[in-house]
Amino acid sequence: MENIFEKLVQDFEQGKMSRRQLIQSLMLTATAASAAGAAPAAADAALATAAFVHHVTWDVKDHMKCSAFYRDVLGMKLFQGNIKQEVHARCGQTYLTWRGPGARPNRPTPPVTPNVEHIAIAVDPWPGPKMDDVTGNPKLVAWLKQRGDQLRSPTGSLYVKDPEGFNVQLCGKNWTTEG
Repeated sequence: MENIFEKLVQDFEQGKMSRRQLIQSLMLTATAASAAGAAPAAADAALATAAFVHHVTWDVKDHMKCSAFYRDVLGMKLFQGNIKQEVHARCGQTYLTWRGPGARPNRPTPPVTPNVEHIAIAVDPWPGPKMDDVTGNPKLVAWLKQRGDQLRSPTGSLYVKDPEGFNVQLCGKNWTTEG
């Protein structure tokens, strides 16, 4: 499924599809994968089990305008997290996040071009929504140590790079933007 997401994001970044088409494609892919379930053989070899796409985050020039589009066109319910310059919208179990200029101090202001900043995947096992480490998952801990990645995060989730360099956030199923 990672290859599908990578291809969709790549097509969006190359202008081959609109933001709306990207969202629709991501949601359809996530829904199909959720309905089909994980293959038993693959689950045994995996470091963790992907439960669902937790959220997708964009860096955009106007986060209010983007979030209003999804609210007005698709009827998504907007909510504010703990960062003033970002807005979230519910889409089933998933939510979408738009980050405007100044939302993250280490990001360009405004972004040079709008881009998908990261895709968050909720995984099992995870110690809990308020835990800041993954020590409850020995396979994942060993993999992170081998790569030299951190095991703790002040946000309660971890970021890793996929083979193409995309940011993937790993979090528990109950992780929230307030943590």
